[in-house]
Amino acid sequence: MPQPSDAESDFPPVVLTFAASDPSGGAGIQADILTLASMGCHPLSVITAITVQDTLGVEAVQPVDADWVADQARCLLEDMPVDAFKIGALGSVENIAAIAEILSDYPDVPLILDPVLASGRGDELANDEMLHALRGTPAFALCFLSIARIWKSHRDWSRHYDIEDSTALVLSLLLVFVVLVFVYPLRLLFALFFAWISAGHLADQPLELRDVEELRAAFEVYGIGFGAIAGLFALLYRHALRNARAIGLDAREMIATRMQIAIWTGFVVLAALSIVTALLLPFRNDQPWVYTIPGMIFALSGVVTTAVKRHYARLLDATA
Repeated sequence: MPQPSDAESDFPPVVLTFAASDPSGGAGIQADILTLASMGCHPLSVITAITVQDTLGVEAVQPVDADWVADQARCLLEDMPVDAFKIGALGSVENIAAIAEILSDYPDVPLILDPVLASGRGDELANDEMLHALRGTPAFALCFLSIARIWKSHRDWSRHYDIEDSTALVLSLLLVFVVLVFVYPLRLLFALFFAWISAGHLADQPLELRDVEELRAAFEVYGIGFGAIAGLFALLYRHALRNARAIGLDAREMIATRMQIAIWTGFVVLAALSIVTALLLPFRNDQPWVYTIPGMIFALSGVVTTAVKRHYARLLDATA
């Protein structure tokens, strides 16, 4: 995405909105433009559908072809740096897929999700197929965020150490393999979570755990995937430490590398602990809170990271 120059630093925030056209100006792309301008933003617009409507309600909706939606957005994004996205009525399932693909290229840009499903009078602006696709959005978003964090962690390692030998290549390829295998159970677990907290309203496919053993298996699969990814990162940082002299690491950088090894190793331990609890805890209907323990263990990752960073911060201070 284009980056603003110093001369553009005082330019108002640029917001790209995807929405349907409302000829009455009371909603849709017209209302978004008015609202964004009133808030001091510069609005960009991509029309997802045209409507026949007045101030009383919607008479007809004609979705814009998904290729046209994508072309509108790509043309703008290649020309102007965007500070935020806003999503309104999308028009069709094909438009949902096209917009999701575009947004996946801009994971760091804030997203305002306001999918309009009906007019104020109650006229439907989304069919059952669109609603079905939208229900899976929260699980997909969390899955995408998790994979994006893994990608960023590997990018940070690669940029900092710039090691391109056979060991680094094998470990990196193994990481890609594990992520590709892990992505489906990860998506399934997030879907189960959202289906559970929403009583099924945020499920885009039939999801059901028939017995306790399936729940155990779900936690075990997640723990194995999480532990494998963390273990590979620990090995990547260990490999960098072994090549410290060859790649020119100074004393502070070596301490920082050891810190990363400790953090990722800590994550491996958490994954192992989660797997063990999933295998051994007595899951009983009269103690539902026990079901959450294997998953809640991963919440300790923040504690592990903080504790390790504090310990190594003292070592870094000692070398200053």
